[in-house]
Amino acid sequence: MFAFIVEEMGLKINSVHKEGADFLVEKIGRVDVKAKVKLDETLGSSYARVTKKLPKTSYCYVLFWSDLIEIELINDSNPANNFNQLVGWEKAFDCWSTKITHIKPVQADHTEKVKSIQKGLITWIEDIWGLKAKIIYRQGRAAQENMSKSGWGPESFYEKPNSKTLPDLKILLYFDGPNVYEVNAYPLSHFGNIRWYQSPKGPNKEGIMTFKPNELDPIYKFESIEQFKKEFLKRFTISISS
Repeated sequence: MFAFIVEEMGLKINSVHKEGADFLVEKIGRVDVKAKVKLDETLGSSYARVTKKLPKTSYCYVLFWSDLIEIELINDSNPANNFNQLVGWEKAFDCWSTKITHIKPVQADHTEKVKSIQKGLITWIEDIWGLKAKIIYRQGRAAQENMSKSGWGPESFYEKPNSKTLPDLKILLYFDGPNVYEVNAYPLSHFGNIRWYQSPKGPNKEGIMTFKPNELDPIYKFESIEQFKKEFLKRFTISISS
């Protein structure tokens, strides 16, 4: 997570993992990263910091709170380099899914298949039902299930009601490798029936909206695309083109 934030800041970073430092960062120098899992506590709670510090070394604390992930860099010799960044759990899982070297080949192999399924379902819904669907997807089953346990659903499942181009229905596909293991879907007429939560992220004090997968009404859940095709129109009253 620290490397991801640094790269987003436009700084060069090299992994060293020796002599008390994990990274060498442009304009900052040596950085030792300390991760702390605090899932029973929320952002703002106290945590222990390093007391015996190495010279010419900054310390970064990656704090896994129940609601957010906090990345705080402390540079005693040059406080101008200090920063504190907040990252939502969804963004963190996306980061891990794309940045961790050893899983890149596996995910790359499935990308074409995943996107083909997504586009194919959009076309099927338009051709057969005459409806416009907006489909998002998430990969990495273990990561998504952990995210769900933390009370976070993919934020893109929320469709802004004031959008200029609203679809007829919103769909979320969960992939385990190249296979869909769950489908969440709702017609836009049911937007107000789903309980949405504000999820503050970074400096966005207004927050963004998400949902809790474990609390989502089963009427919006399907075990497969096949079940979705068979049952969606039976569950909801929605006009289709003839």
